[in-house]
Amino acid sequence: MSKKGENIYRRKDGRWEARYIKGYSPEGRARYGYCYGRTYYEAKNKAGQARAALLHHQPLPGRDRKKRFAVCCDEWLQLKRNSIRESTYVKYGTIIEKHIKPGLGGCFTDTLSELLVEQFGYDLLHKEKLAPKTVRDILSLLRSILTYTERQFPSM
Repeated sequence: MSKKGENIYRRKDGRWEARYIKGYSPEGRARYGYCYGRTYYEAKNKAGQARAALLHHQPLPGRDRKKRFAVCCDEWLQLKRNSIRESTYVKYGTIIEKHIKPGLGGCFTDTLSELLVEQFGYDLLHKEKLAPKTVRDILSLLRSILTYTERQFPSM
């Protein structure tokens, strides 16, 4: 009997496991990724999404959803390092370290909401008593970081 090549089977704990090739080692051996589901079709769909993400060079679905927003801020700043002037890089780094990370850095990327960002802006303006122009600058930078985060984690 010929193999179908799906690599999906039921485990002893009752879950279904789907295996897919996520790359090859330098020796040419296949490296496998694994997806789990309660049903056969759930595992099959997750493996299909993972294969599609690998094919299009996107982050794997379901990965890093629990990433802290502070880590996303650092990643964004490192990406911008070569495309902005040194003085702008220092300014962005200062704003991130002094205002954004203390206010929103502890949140997970999947829990950020419009209400949370609105409350953050209100706190900057009224509790920290920053000038409106400074708050606009901080929120503009935050918007850019949120756009990057949304592209990295579309399910956010």
